[in-house]
Amino acid sequence: MRVISDINHINLAQWHNLVATSPTATWFQTPEAYDFFASMSELFMPFVVGVANENGLRGVCCGYVTKEKTAFKQFFTRRAIIKLPANAK
Repeated sequence: MRVISDINHINLAQWHNLVATSPTATWFQTPEAYDFFASMSELFMPFVVGVANENGLRGVCCGYVTKEKTAFKQFFTRRAIIKLPANAK
């Protein structure tokens, strides 16, 4: 097993398939959700962690860190929102 923390190294076709076949997956775990949060960089800093083996992507966990406009508010209100992971069968 290997952990993938760079979105550029996650196979998008496998990611889509994983979310489509997982009974616990939601839109928040899709590449489109990641792109949506990334498009609002003044408010969110998205992240994704995938787990893969020789058969491909086996799990993915997405989330984002909220951001405030001022450094002072960012320091006191920073938090990460993590969506439940999508797991392959």
